[in-house]
Amino acid sequence: MRAMSRLRVRVYGDSLALPRPGVVGNEERYVALLEDWWRSRGIAVELVDRSRANGTVIEARDNWVHDNAYFGEAVDVLIAHCGICDCAPRPLKPWERAWVSRLPPRARDKVVDLIHRFRPQLVQARTIRVVPISTFRDVYRDWLAKVVANAKRTYVINIAPTNADMEQRSPGWMESIQAYNAVIRETVEHVGRATLVDIHDAIAKSPDGIDAWVVREDGHHIMPRTHRALFEQIRERELSASARAS
Repeated sequence: MRAMSRLRVRVYGDSLALPRPGVVGNEERYVALLEDWWRSRGIAVELVDRSRANGTVIEARDNWVHDNAYFGEAVDVLIAHCGICDCAPRPLKPWERAWVSRLPPRARDKVVDLIHRFRPQLVQARTIRVVPISTFRDVYRDWLAKVVANAKRTYVINIAPTNADMEQRSPGWMESIQAYNAVIRETVEHVGRATLVDIHDAIAKSPDGIDAWVVREDGHHIMPRTHRALFEQIRERELSASARAS
């Protein structure tokens, strides 16, 4: 990469790519670490970060389409980091959640209490996902095929594992993560020209255990060391790309 070249970077993620008060500072995110590293090498970075809480692959794709109208489709680096919100088991369907939210306060509180009390049973009996796996596959494959046609380098981050406490609270979450990760891997292999950043495998093989990498209380948000690991994996691939280009 030439000194002071302008690197166009876009990130489409869910809340795992965002800061988390009391856990992950903005400067500790892998996105911020990458930006600092690029700038330390004399590279001017144009960063468009569209990470948002509760983001699904559908919303990531839609945000990408929206951004193309303003920034153009061409990009140097694109990072896709979504899936946990798509695959997490839910006790209620979206329309049921909306119905509960419209109840009078006293009735709503009683219903919510019952849902919390019987959440494991509801989750196990109903198999509800915000984005069904077939839809997830179709959207991800169509979106990523268009991304790699216009991005010099595409990094796809898969879903980190959850812990035993969250599996007990939401039975089937571990299996769901594995199934959606399989779709992510298949999609990367199918479209080509994209790099899978396999944080799930890195955590699963760590001797330190999941709670050292993932917030124990919620079982899916990632710790600073996980952001650091993501940064290091992407940095190594960026260094390889720079060496090939020189």
